Amino acid sequence: DWTVTVNAGKADGLTNDKIVISANGLVGTVISLTAHTAVVRLFCDPRSRIGARLEGTQLLGAVAGGDGPGTLTFTLYDASYQVKPGQRLVTFGSLDYVAGVPIGQVTKVTRVGGLTRTAQVKPFVPVGALDLVGIVVGKPATDPGDRVLPPRAPPATQAPAPGLVTPPGDGPRVAPTPAGAR
Repeated sequence: DWTVTVNAGKADGLTNDKIVISANGLVGTVISLTAHTAVVRLFCDPRSRIGARLEGTQLLGAVAGGDGPGTLTFTLYDASYQVKPGQRLVTFGSLDYVAGVPIGQVTKVTRVGGLTRTAQVKPFVPVGALDLVGIVVGKPATDPGDRVLPPRAPPATQAPAPGLVTPPGDGPRVAPTPAGAR
């Protein structure tokens, strides 16, 4: 079981099937409650399955756990669309789940054929470093779409030669020194 217990429960207005998030995105869903605690099934649990869509589209699918904390499986329900590494996922939203919560990024397409396409996804949230989470108790008035996704990293620039650091200005190139060394 990939679950955590949080210190909020029925007395705080929580109900089952609420989405749990961190600052980076999806963490899981509430699966059971007491008056003052909630058990959260993490997204990487083999029984976890959450509606998802590809960024910039309305193409539906689902993410499932089961391959450990660093990999999810995304199944797209439209075999005519070419899923590509680098594409990002958000929750689709339904009666139970809020839409637009960042999930992760496609790393590899693993199956093409039949009525679906399948891909591996690296989650945005590292479950081994969870600290503060929030539980979404109400939906926004409008679907946030892709606005909650983190900004894309800028394109890589050419790096200096390995092992050398270029200081600002026209100074000489120097080898880096380990922290604490003189």
